[in-house]
Amino acid sequence: MEDVFGNTDSLQPNLDPDDSLHPRLDPASFQHINLVLVEGILVMNDPRISDLCDHRFFLELDYDTCWERRQHRTYDPQDQEGYFKRYAWPYYLSNKKEMECLGKPVTYLNGKKFLQENFCDILNVICSSSSKNS
Repeated sequence: MEDVFGNTDSLQPNLDPDDSLHPRLDPASFQHINLVLVEGILVMNDPRISDLCDHRFFLELDYDTCWERRQHRTYDPQDQEGYFKRYAWPYYLSNKKEMECLGKPVTYLNGKKFLQENFCDILNVICSSSSKNS
């Protein structure tokens, strides 16, 4: 297991005895990491932004999962009938393809996973590369 994740002892959460449901990470474990998060479906398609990034992450979703999640959101103005199928989904696919054509390394995240799982995957990638560069 050590080979897969490297030395992650310092990243293991410390449980607060008052609230064992909320793990606490030691901020001192991350002092060597400078972090700026840039979010948006188009940001990686702009080489001026993408070239500034050490890591690129893309959250992949299949059609059904994306459609299901969209049903639980409120849009103003409200989506018109067929908007997702005709515009939103094809736009997602074309943006992904355009980003792939740029040839930059991208870590793909599984959009079906819980947010916390993807966050841990991101942390592992950042910490792993940070330790290699130290």
